Amino acid sequence: DTRVPLLATAQIALLLAMTVTRPLWLFVVGPILLGVPHLASDVRYLVLRQRVARPVIVLGCVATLVMLGLRALPLAHVFVPGAARIEVVTGATWVVLALGAGARERGSLVPMLAVPLLLAVGLYAAAHAGLARIVLAQAHNVVGVGVWLLLFRRNRRAAILPLAALVAGTLLLATGATLPWAMHAGGLEGLGVNLWRVGAYLAPGTAPATGAALALVFVFLQAVHYAVWLVWIPQDELPGQGTLTFRMSGRGLVRDFGVVGLAIVAAGCVALASAATFDARAAVGAYMSLAAFHGYLELAMLAYFAARGRPVTAR
Repeated sequence: DTRVPLLATAQIALLLAMTVTRPLWLFVVGPILLGVPHLASDVRYLVLRQRVARPVIVLGCVATLVMLGLRALPLAHVFVPGAARIEVVTGATWVVLALGAGARERGSLVPMLAVPLLLAVGLYAAAHAGLARIVLAQAHNVVGVGVWLLLFRRNRRAAILPLAALVAGTLLLATGATLPWAMHAGGLEGLGVNLWRVGAYLAPGTAPATGAALALVFVFLQAVHYAVWLVWIPQDELPGQGTLTFRMSGRGLVRDFGVVGLAIVAAGCVALASAATFDARAAVGAYMSLAAFHGYLELAMLAYFAARGRPVTAR
């Protein structure tokens, strides 16, 4: 109960220091090494290790395939009219239907009171689909922390320290106070990436310094997001206070994914790393685009478990 929050706080401090001094390492190397494993962890701890109703799994598969198609076609230079709006509508529908499935399993209509609000947010997001994509790209990193806190952290009081560190680090970066340090360290340009341009995408129409500061916030929160799914949640999901050996962890991976599933995850890691050797910026950009579905996955499963009750591990 105390080890994981202390470890999380130490990781947040380290990632904040790296964001200030070497943000491009986190922005480029982080997704290449940890991107695919963290997606696999999303699926593992939200779906594979939980007793999830089959209709919810089918719904997630269909929504994911639609989103992957909408993101993959532009990468192949195929224009899809209204792709952003279709994606947002698909994601909003996914969340609402997942909430309804959870309420049905619980046998209560109370969770359905949230549907009008969700529909209103979904309609607004669909009307501003481009902006909604940008907001989700930044906000889903925080959603991961919320999933950890609400679904997997049993002693939430012990999470105050890492949450305070996370908020403090985010505010420090957002104010732009660390920009001079990052610029002095040469951390905003390199490896084929320009964080000034990333900031212009994340905060269109704002001053360059504001955009760059928000780009650092994105880099920081994305790194924390990886830590959440690869360290915090796996540790807190354990039924006891101990830790697993490497052999136990390996057996657990095979049990959850199967040999074929693990092979697919490994192939994804190799493919992304191989693509990065030719063009790191393009590889990271393609990964971030294709991985956008997992933000909706986290929101949908959070809604499902909130309506149904906390996750129940299938052992």
